[in-house]
Amino acid sequence: MAIADKVPATVYELLQQSARCFGECTALTYLKEVSPKISDEKLSYSELLKNVNRVVRLINGHLEHADGSPIVTSFLLPNIPQTNYILWGAETAGIANPLNPMLSDNALIALMDTAKTDILFALGPNPDSNIWEKAQAVVDRLSKKTILISVNFPDLDSECHKHFDTLLPEYSDSPLSMDELPQGSDIAAYFHTGGTTGAPKLAMLTHTNQVCTAEGYRQAMGGEIGDVGINGLPLFHVAGSLVQGLGSIAAGMDVV
Repeated sequence: MAIADKVPATVYELLQQSARCFGECTALTYLKEVSPKISDEKLSYSELLKNVNRVVRLINGHLEHADGSPIVTSFLLPNIPQTNYILWGAETAGIANPLNPMLSDNALIALMDTAKTDILFALGPNPDSNIWEKAQAVVDRLSKKTILISVNFPDLDSECHKHFDTLLPEYSDSPLSMDELPQGSDIAAYFHTGGTTGAPKLAMLTHTNQVCTAEGYRQAMGGEIGDVGINGLPLFHVAGSLVQGLGSIAAGMDVV
């Protein structure tokens, strides 16, 4: 089924539209292993939306601002399925702040302090990455108390930190109510610049900005259901998240 002609107003509406149009078709293919043989994990459009619903409730369940200001969710994650849930869920629940794990501690602190980060999701402790150790060090130095949650790998040495993959199934995957949804003019994300002319700075993107970017990619590339695209760009970058990521989702493609 072709996607509707109407351009959605928000990222969540785009995800709803794609789930409605493409249902059980594959939205994401995650290559877990390529040697000695290929091992992958596939996620349908319906499953993607359900997990986004869960993330929204997870975020809202951990925090609520008395003044009604949006919850800011930062993350330090590679391109794994959970990153997609967290990115789109954070934008629906409030504001997402995707971060490059290779930035220095000082740069990350500056960006998260500027964003006023409430929750930080980070890849949990494992022998091939120091992201978790960096996340712990950064959170300890933030001016605002920030909730740190591990992803994919639990922190078995500490009972202080919650684990995303354990928490997620505890939340309902049912559709969100109208009062939980953002508007097109709302800020969806703070993406940081590359810092080529100085320290990285935050750029604010609305839901309308992001949806129009995705629609532009869909029309320019002519992608459609059944097409497969490889997204080798990081989801902390606008090209990886909004062009090849959200643009492919708008088209009904299978994103590897």
